[in-house]
Amino acid sequence: MDVTSETIQLEEGFRRELIDLFNQWRDSIAKIIDEGIKKGLIRKGVDSQAMATTIIGIIEGALLISQLNKKATDYKMVSDNIKRLVNGLFV
Repeated sequence: MDVTSETIQLEEGFRRELIDLFNQWRDSIAKIIDEGIKKGLIRKGVDSQAMATTIIGIIEGALLISQLNKKATDYKMVSDNIKRLVNGLFV
């Protein structure tokens, strides 16, 4: 199952709504990161858009894997590592 190909082939209006939703989610996370950088809480030089996209990708991938395997432990394992990733951003 290739989820990316499936998503790309969705009805155009629905696909646009998904893109808008992900963009809003990414922009919200990036804004939090940017505010942390301005306040000196997050390391300078962090690309907030790239990091937000990475975090979303990790979350979405973990959700897919845990649903396919029907194991909450997969998501728990990934969520623990997301915490480590995010904690690594702080000064």
